[in-house]
Amino acid sequence: MPFSADAWRETREPWTYTEGGRTWTARPVSALAVADTLTGLDRCAHREQAARWRRLFRLAFPWTALYLAFPHWDPVRKILALEPGAYQAVIVDFLLSLGVGHEQTSALPTSGTSSPT
Repeated sequence: MPFSADAWRETREPWTYTEGGRTWTARPVSALAVADTLTGLDRCAHREQAARWRRLFRLAFPWTALYLAFPHWDPVRKILALEPGAYQAVIVDFLLSLGVGHEQTSALPTSGTSSPT
């Protein structure tokens, strides 16, 4: 039986990010976008790593003009501002929800920094 992406998506719960009593539901992201993010990530400078994660999370949580008026409602901004340990935990949880990695994953090729600099 051939692989069906639609059937696979139907069996998975969408990933959500909750902070401060507010929950955002992520849109599906493509395997290509995940691969683009992860390929060579361990060789990138901290700034490039942060930019890659920002792009991937922005695919999951598209930008809206509402975030101009209420930037504190932007889940990507909130994720990137987390302290390093929480930031890495969010990344691992997000990737696991996409079927990347294993529950035993302790570290991914990332610096664990949320700083864009």
